[in-house]
Amino acid sequence: MNYYNIKDSAYYNNLRTDILPYIPVLQDAKMLDVGCSAGNTLCFLKEKKAISEAVGVDFVDMPESNQRNPLLDRFMVADLNEEKLDLPTEHFDILLCADVLEHLIDPWSVLNFLKGYMKPSGLVIISLPNIREFSAMRKIFFKGDFQYAPSGILDKTHMRFFCKKNQVGLVESANFRIESVQPSFKTCPLQKRRKLFSTLTFGIFDQFLAQQYIITARKV
Repeated sequence: MNYYNIKDSAYYNNLRTDILPYIPVLQDAKMLDVGCSAGNTLCFLKEKKAISEAVGVDFVDMPESNQRNPLLDRFMVADLNEEKLDLPTEHFDILLCADVLEHLIDPWSVLNFLKGYMKPSGLVIISLPNIREFSAMRKIFFKGDFQYAPSGILDKTHMRFFCKKNQVGLVESANFRIESVQPSFKTCPLQKRRKLFSTLTFGIFDQFLAQQYIITARKV
């Protein structure tokens, strides 16, 4: 069964507002969004003139979505597990991999070849789910239940699982220089309470509170 085809439309149509603060202000910035879903984030950035060129790649083709929006300079359907991309090398200022690498068989190799499409000193923005988040760990360790779900940390389409340390290792393995590693509470239940608790405890418990991390790094 192809679990991508039976996902709720909301899975593909969200605007990644949590990523927007990490987009640098650059003149004529070219952006490649790998795993762009419906293309909403790319279209938003292009419409706001935050980027000058918007190229999206996704495994799922959605003809009625923003994947066909004229704001996108190009959209490609591709399975990153099996093929390279027909794109110019050293061309993009920004590479966005928002919740995509965990869906791949070999995210280490994929991230390494994606780096080739980036300009020297280009910025990569990556978000990855955190398997160490306490509700996932409670389910596994105390309930003995590794039941997959339609979305979230234990999404049925996830091939790989990472803690913060492993996420950093993944990025560094592709020879990126990490600039920041920030916990994200955007999709957490009671997210305001989690953020407040994180602030009050100086981030000591973030690895158990954050459902994902957002990493920014530079091509070396």
